[in-house]
Amino acid sequence: MKRNHRKLLTGLILGLLLLVCFSATVSAASVKSKIVTKNGKQYYYNSAGKLVKGKYGFKIGKQYYRISKTGVLTKVSKAEGMAGELLNPYYGKYSKKQILWKAFQWSASLKYFTNPTKVPAGQTKEAFYGLYGFQYKKGDCNVQAATFYWMAKVLGYNVKMVQGYVPTAKNASGKITAYGAHAWTTIKTGVKTYVYDPNFSGYCTRNNMLKKMKSGYGFAYGTKNTYRYFSSKKKELK
Repeated sequence: MKRNHRKLLTGLILGLLLLVCFSATVSAASVKSKIVTKNGKQYYYNSAGKLVKGKYGFKIGKQYYRISKTGVLTKVSKAEGMAGELLNPYYGKYSKKQILWKAFQWSASLKYFTNPTKVPAGQTKEAFYGLYGFQYKKGDCNVQAATFYWMAKVLGYNVKMVQGYVPTAKNASGKITAYGAHAWTTIKTGVKTYVYDPNFSGYCTRNNMLKKMKSGYGFAYGTKNTYRYFSSKKKELK
């Protein structure tokens, strides 16, 4: 009788273990490639059923997200999401400043190309030029500025894309006689504003001028050996 009891008990335990394993398998399978809501927050489990964490940009279907270190999803625009995807390899491996420099190098190294300059109705200049650069990996100063703008924004910097002018000709007395349209970015740190001009850096690098890539990175308006920058109303920025 005791032997029968032991067999029955063993059978029950094995049955319970199989039920637990089966339930766990079903549970894991049910969250593969799926967004799950817990306590009002959304999380994403990949095709292996693993929670995805730590992504500057991540695409699920047609929507882009930023994913925190704990796996919480936050919706972002397409331009911001594409910028984040470029920075994903550096997430958690480099400091914020180091990643900003890598982002700047990416934008400054874009193949120069005269792209469409008219922003369609309903789009911002940042989104239009940024998406163009991320998709085609080429573009003019607008594209170079916009792509860097988005990557700096992803990193949490107080960044702005600026469109204005730089001098292109002077007379014998040094008076400016011609201007060329130009675009660049600025980052405000405290009360100070610094210029980040990927296009200027790319030009210096291609022509072996000044300090090459570093020439357009994080300087104050009016710095020697940089452009003189003017607003859209042709007022010099200092």
